[in-house]
Amino acid sequence: MYQIQAVESMEAVQAIKPKESLSALMPSVSSWMDPANISLIAVGPEGPVGGILLTPCRHLVNLVVKYRMEWIYVSPEHRNRGLGRRLAQRAAAEAIKRGASTILIAVKPNNESGISWSEGLPKVSGLGYVVSLDRCGL
Repeated sequence: MYQIQAVESMEAVQAIKPKESLSALMPSVSSWMDPANISLIAVGPEGPVGGILLTPCRHLVNLVVKYRMEWIYVSPEHRNRGLGRRLAQRAAAEAIKRGASTILIAVKPNNESGISWSEGLPKVSGLGYVVSLDRCGL
């Protein structure tokens, strides 16, 4: 029903722009289109309904060893179907291909659903998640 695919145009990303609050501010166009980043969207029958963006944050020689999850979003009417986890799993697989061993995730301490979601991320062989309840240290 949903397809996860690489971002090929900013129009696709803009179609999933969060409507419910400013707390999920969209990353810049240059972030989505930067080939160093991992940017994916989830597309349903009516078009894009979610997305994820990972940015490299630690390099070792020519390999990225850590990525940071900058943004993940699923439209409210498409939540609770495992779509966020599928986006995260596909992004993790791409991070591994690029040499990563870690993905850093920052969650606001008062975001109970975000904390619960991050605790249930799928295990990916060769990759670990580090969840921080603030942005300090990331």
